[in-house]
Amino acid sequence: MIPIKLYSFAKGIKNARKSKGLTQEELSDQLNVSLKTIQNWEQSIAVPEFQTILRLCDFFECDMAYLFNVLDCKTYDMQFIHEQTGLSENTIKKLISRKNHFTNYNKALDILIRSTNFENVLNHIIRYMDSVKVHNILAKQRRDRNEKILAENSWAEDGLTVCNYTGNDALDKKLKTAEAEMLTQEYHLDTNFRYTIQELRRAVREQKE
Repeated sequence: MIPIKLYSFAKGIKNARKSKGLTQEELSDQLNVSLKTIQNWEQSIAVPEFQTILRLCDFFECDMAYLFNVLDCKTYDMQFIHEQTGLSENTIKKLISRKNHFTNYNKALDILIRSTNFENVLNHIIRYMDSVKVHNILAKQRRDRNEKILAENSWAEDGLTVCNYTGNDALDKKLKTAEAEMLTQEYHLDTNFRYTIQELRRAVREQKE
């Protein structure tokens, strides 16, 4: 039994509505209830009756616990897979959808995951994402710095803007290092993807034999 808490339902119904891409007005129209009712739900003023909650579960295709913000995913099954794999609900749905629509999808995915170089690919993806994050932070710092310096150290001369600031070597060097790390990880990704493709070819040949 799920304990009924106004604030839990308010957060859950709001998340459910947003995940479906609906405004409060659109949800009220589709459920044939007043806008004020939706607002009361999301502001912790009221909780719908049990039959209405069941109707909401059908509408959002979710378990009741999701509406009360007990689950991050819409169903207990999805929540279990999410907790075991770390995959998002959208990714899990995509995998299930591909499995149901493409022949040998599971077999291909199994070969890919078991590939020796697949783990290397994942590691380099993580490192690449980290390097991009660092690069973006440093790039923003440089933009902010340049805007401030331009405002403080520039003047108009013959219709042109003149600035006498030569730069910040330390920040520029960090940014170049981050750019170099990005390129390095891109190279490793490309290399390991090629190795993974070679492994896939070998696996397919072995299956035929």
